[in-house]
Amino acid sequence: MQALNARTEQHFVYKIAMCCQQSGMSLQKALVIVNSGLESLRVVLETHPGAEEPPENIEVARQRFIEHVQNEASVRDQVDQICRGWIADGDWPEMDWATGTFVWDRLYEANLFGRWMCAYGFYAADRTEAEILEILLLAHWADLGITRLRTRLDGFGTSPGQAPGTPPRI
Repeated sequence: MQALNARTEQHFVYKIAMCCQQSGMSLQKALVIVNSGLESLRVVLETHPGAEEPPENIEVARQRFIEHVQNEASVRDQVDQICRGWIADGDWPEMDWATGTFVWDRLYEANLFGRWMCAYGFYAADRTEAEILEILLLAHWADLGITRLRTRLDGFGTSPGQAPGTPPRI
């Protein structure tokens, strides 16, 4: 029931943002949609029966992340289709937990990049929210998002100032 309520709320926020066309606010409204998508997907992933148990240590977490990054190419087309469907109608299809984590990666990266664009004054007033969502979730992912995901491996599990692969300083 909680997942259904979050999904309904996310769909409502999505539809409001898509219907409220105001000049100069398309990027900001697209980010509202992305954030509602992150929240609704978080609720679904946390309660999904296929969810993995939290790792018992950082090395197990790092190994899972390595496998996750390596598997991204095998689900990229499927995730593209899921994102296109969500942009079109605001609903998430049924998906397994692992696929949902790849969709989460897209939304998370879209949020980071979109906020960076806003911080530097980009508004994309001549684009619709759907066009901006396509740019953030599909084009940006192909151009830079997947690269950023892969580079997170370099610093995974390290403290600030700690070289990757070295034991933490105590």
